[in-house]
Amino acid sequence: MNKKRRTVIRINTVKEEKEPVSANEKIEIQDTFCKRDILVSAFIFIFTQVVYFLTLAPSVFFGDSGELTAAAYNLGIAHPPGYPLYLLLGKLVISLLWIGDPAYRMNLLSSFLHHQLRSSSI
Repeated sequence: MNKKRRTVIRINTVKEEKEPVSANEKIEIQDTFCKRDILVSAFIFIFTQVVYFLTLAPSVFFGDSGELTAAAYNLGIAHPPGYPLYLLLGKLVISLLWIGDPAYRMNLLSSFLHHQLRSSSI
């Protein structure tokens, strides 16, 4: 039977309070992921990214979308704080991708970055 392995960290710290824990204590770490976990994670990533792409705004949306798209397209300065990394990545995406108009390309970048930030915070 194929059992799922979990991370197990054991530190032998149960000693008398007077004696400090030495650096040579035995720490056991086992594998965290099995093949099924990786496949499920990949499926969830691809599925949610497809949902993001299917629900993108086709052009400029309300808020700062137009200002940030224009600033990225011209490498200008948006309102403070300016979002320099976002604008540089936007210019790169606008230059390299030839899908739709620049606003759509910026929306693609925003959806991808939003997906990455949300998945890394879990």
